[in-house]
Amino acid sequence: LCVPIWNSNHQIIGVAQVLNRLDGKPFDDADQRLFEAFVIFCGLGINNTIMYDQVKKSWAKQSVALDVLSYHATCSKTEVDKFKAANIPLVCELGIDK
Repeated sequence: LCVPIWNSNHQIIGVAQVLNRLDGKPFDDADQRLFEAFVIFCGLGINNTIMYDQVKKSWAKQSVALDVLSYHATCSKTEVDKFKAANIPLVCELGIDK
């Protein structure tokens, strides 16, 4: 007895199979319905695992981006003091205000 495993987008992501009932009889409709219900939970678990991995990857990318931004956005107190003391011309003095 084979049943497809679906994801949340209604795409088949796998197949589950059971073989040989313990009593040796063929699988019936009740067996199929029970197995289909079980496979729904398998699909949910697989889908949750995939989404969790995507979240972990996104979190890692965000962490790297934040580290890069933090590195480039920092400066020493000396640099800040030097910038504050600098004589920076106004836009109108440079003639670029138009």
